[in-house]
Amino acid sequence: MNILRSGNLVMLKENLSSFRISAEQSSHTSRQYGNQEGIRTFCRMIRELGWHKGNKMVRISPLNAIDNVQYFDFIDFWKKTSSLNKINQAHSPREKNKIFCIGRNKTGTTSLQHLFFELGYVVGDQREAERLADTDYFDGYFHRIIKYCENAQFFQDVPFSLPETYKHVDKAFPGSKFILTIRDNSEQWYQSLLNFHIKKFSSGAHAPTKLDLQNSGYISKDFLYKSLKICGINDNDLYNKSILKRHYDNYNSEVIKYFEGRDNFIVINISKDEDLPRLLEFLGISSTRIKNFPWLNKS
Repeated sequence: MNILRSGNLVMLKENLSSFRISAEQSSHTSRQYGNQEGIRTFCRMIRELGWHKGNKMVRISPLNAIDNVQYFDFIDFWKKTSSLNKINQAHSPREKNKIFCIGRNKTGTTSLQHLFFELGYVVGDQREAERLADTDYFDGYFHRIIKYCENAQFFQDVPFSLPETYKHVDKAFPGSKFILTIRDNSEQWYQSLLNFHIKKFSSGAHAPTKLDLQNSGYISKDFLYKSLKICGINDNDLYNKSILKRHYDNYNSEVIKYFEGRDNFIVINISKDEDLPRLLEFLGISSTRIKNFPWLNKS
């Protein structure tokens, strides 16, 4: 059978498939997880075919002979070919036990997202989560955020990287696992945050202003501004070093204190090679081809 593979993702090549994928989705970059939206689109496409609802048979036929219909047992094929099948069976999106990365942004959360993609977990749609943060989190509402968590296994970044969220999802999904990602120190984290925001949102070589953040168009007019505001900053000095560093240290201390003495919590630094085997042991994964943390969005 002619297929395309990357990790535990399997794409039927065009001579067998009854559905088409865009050039972007089928590109080498996308298959190697360089294009998150392409991968998410593919995953949604497979879900829409029905395999996740108990209907294992996928209707396939050559594109140039649509009347030549076959039925292909996608789930059976997945089980037989994926070395990550045990992980996929152990962590269904519908199960109550989830995995949350609760480190602040710029601590390797995107890199961890790609790691969990490669490990075969269903990863929450980050853009959808950010929209929920914008409409709900900043007003203190968590009901829809918790509901959103029913649709995947692993979650990271906003709103899970923001204060208090971990307490709500911990209560909603008892027995779930929590990963606190950190940098070497608060100075390193601050510089990474500042450099990333200058690169992405500034109109020059300076720290972004409130207007810069509002004009970025990311999620909503005030999303980025509100994300900084919770750190205790003021409008006249949005990137005050001492305030942001204190926020980072306080957040980490509060998280560590909250989970003290519990075995469903781990602190990792993705810049340290020894933390990958620690994380894999924490997840109960004894064998994997992955030897190093991915490293994305460097700043």
